[in-house]
Amino acid sequence: MIKKSPWRLMQWPLFFISLAVIVLLFNDSLDFLPIISDQLGRKIFWDIIIVSTPLIFLLVPGIWRNICPVGLLSLFPDHYGFSMNKTPSHTTQSILFYIGLFILISFIPLRHFIHEGIVEASLLLIVGLAAIISGTIYKGKSGWCIGLCPLLHVEKLYGMKPLTSFNNVLCNPCSLCATTCLDLKKNEGFSNYTNLKIMERVTVGGFPGFIWGWFQVPDYSYPIKWEHLLNAYFWPLSGLIISLMIYELLRKGIKEENYYFIQLLFSFISITSYYWYRLPEALALNVSEGTLLFIVRGLIILFFSWWFFLRPYTKSPWQRLSKS
Repeated sequence: MIKKSPWRLMQWPLFFISLAVIVLLFNDSLDFLPIISDQLGRKIFWDIIIVSTPLIFLLVPGIWRNICPVGLLSLFPDHYGFSMNKTPSHTTQSILFYIGLFILISFIPLRHFIHEGIVEASLLLIVGLAAIISGTIYKGKSGWCIGLCPLLHVEKLYGMKPLTSFNNVLCNPCSLCATTCLDLKKNEGFSNYTNLKIMERVTVGGFPGFIWGWFQVPDYSYPIKWEHLLNAYFWPLSGLIISLMIYELLRKGIKEENYYFIQLLFSFISITSYYWYRLPEALALNVSEGTLLFIVRGLIILFFSWWFFLRPYTKSPWQRLSKS
């Protein structure tokens, strides 16, 4: 599938590790592997994989675009010759983007109600199936990787200043599957787009408030009550709307050449807010450990401030087509 063995050595192990995590998630609920410690799958998934994912998108989104297990699944039909290889129109591509963003915003609040590994594992399998189906219909990456994938919007939000670019090993040679390829355009403005459409503005402008609002909601136990469901959506969506309004007011008050700084600022607020709340939780720190908590959160602010605003940077794409 991939001609370059170094990438294959990363891609296939990650794929099978992902399958192993799904098995562990099922085991958390069904306990068919009693020698495995309780809730190991959920701990690995939520406290290691999910916590590290935004940082990967920030530092090296191009690596992730080459080794993503779900992206690999979406390309199976194309590489093995059973894809219909349809090229989506510009309208269809936009619809796929909007569906992916809707799924992202709709499903994140439900995390407050999902406490069973079997549910999480089933959702991951459904995502994998959706990726295969999209790849069966559409050519190359156009169906999933630059279409339906909900995480694409987070990749774009955090991947504005990647560390470096990498060869796009999945698309060499380019199949011209999409009219605007996110993996090959330079990071001018918002991630790999030259102009911000309303969808990108919702993501970059609304996510600081969305993330903050999400962390204001407690986890709920079964059975699910309507007031809990309303609360789970009220805080993130209210935060998104307020944050987006502030973002739009700032855009109207500055010159167009300064838009990029505002985009960086809101991206900085988004990822800093996430790790401000989530990293201490993953490290099992609590309020009583005030000094250590202060140090961890201080390092979070210092690192992301340096990354977004002080680090020298020349705009470059996440990926490029290899000339070899």
